[in-house]
Amino acid sequence: MIAEHNDKLRTLPPALNYPALRWVPAFWWFIPSVALTFALFIIPDLATLLEPWQRVLLSAALLVFPSLITFFIWISRVMMISIQRIQQYPIIQQQVVELRETLAASERQTLRIIRQFTARRRFQIDRVVYQNKRLYILVRKREKARLLKDDILTVMHEVDNALMGTFVVMQEREEGYFAVGTDDVDRLWLADVINRGGETGPPPGMVAIRIERQSL
Repeated sequence: MIAEHNDKLRTLPPALNYPALRWVPAFWWFIPSVALTFALFIIPDLATLLEPWQRVLLSAALLVFPSLITFFIWISRVMMISIQRIQQYPIIQQQVVELRETLAASERQTLRIIRQFTARRRFQIDRVVYQNKRLYILVRKREKARLLKDDILTVMHEVDNALMGTFVVMQEREEGYFAVGTDDVDRLWLADVINRGGETGPPPGMVAIRIERQSL
């Protein structure tokens, strides 16, 4: 369904495409114009009808006429298509609104699936510490879920589902599990912890998710 919306928004009907400016028709108009210009100066009967300056002006007009008529035909078509495109704007705008609604619904559905799928492997983060150029997190214990040494945790932001970094469980303490971050920790998050003195409480909207060993 989303692909269908994208196709509609990506292309317009061929009738609404702007025409290219082609000078081939002007060439065919140019042939009789040149012939008439020569006739004004060569044929005696025509030459005597006009003054020399009148023949020059008329000849210039005849030579410019093919280009002008071609340009005016092209610009009139462009203006007509522009008007038709403006008339199509409400339809395109409605398609954009429908696409945004579809994407928002798909995103909500995806988040619900992710939360349901990872519910049993989610752990709350109680503390974040920056020490010896590494970022550490203290993960709260759960009654029915236990972490082991070297277990892999992925910290995820619940609001936009962004991955904030990967952590490895180092040891179990009385207050929780202590895990160290790898090199893929989000730089903005790391900088924020450093600016706050190297230690913060629970990061807003973030959870740690245990990665199943068989999926590694």
